[in-house]
Amino acid sequence: MEEIIRGVSGGDLRNVIPLFLKITCCVMIGKLEQRAKRRAPGYWETNMAKCILCNSRKGKRKCPRENGPVCTLCCGETREASGCQGCDFFRATGPRRKYADLPRFTTRQMDADLDLQSYAHTVEATLCLWDSRNRGTLNDSSAIRVLEMLLDRYHYKDPEVVETDSPTPEGFEMVLQSIAEDLPDIPEETIVKILGVIHFVARRRTRGGREYFDIVHKYAGLRGGPGIRILPNPLE
Repeated sequence: MEEIIRGVSGGDLRNVIPLFLKITCCVMIGKLEQRAKRRAPGYWETNMAKCILCNSRKGKRKCPRENGPVCTLCCGETREASGCQGCDFFRATGPRRKYADLPRFTTRQMDADLDLQSYAHTVEATLCLWDSRNRGTLNDSSAIRVLEMLLDRYHYKDPEVVETDSPTPEGFEMVLQSIAEDLPDIPEETIVKILGVIHFVARRRTRGGREYFDIVHKYAGLRGGPGIRILPNPLE
């Protein structure tokens, strides 16, 4: 390093400090110029990804249905229940419930309590069974929506949970039946906290695909009946 410094400073180390200041000033000027470019009219229109639907406006929102950026206008105009379930922007069209703020067990509490883990396995193994019946084609957004429908029933006390987007009603009914068969004596407050932590983990794991499903299949397995889980072969 000293040889390099001597080479660029003409062999005199007293020139190092002025040289260093000069380099620093050049870097700062470059950053200021880049900032000015970003503030210039039309910069973002030409440098941000365009909406994949209209190909004219900025794609400010990541659309899981289209698997790409869409503008706010196209997002609002093409939004529909059949393809947008689980998307935050779709939920924003009606009264939005803050599922992330509901009571839930912490992951540390879950790790330390085998009973809580078994309650969660009832729910997640049923979700995996539902996914298997659909030949592993479901996305995490479907599982998250089913969990929200269950929270609508158990926490918000909705007398009827209406859902038109297939196949989420099937998943909802399957988990509802599993809870009734496997956890008949568990207080609803506990079930809400179990659903809350599963919803939290699913939202944290997913990246818009099947990341949550892929993980939960490995440790929850498939529900085979009341109190029965079919675990995957670890050697496969």
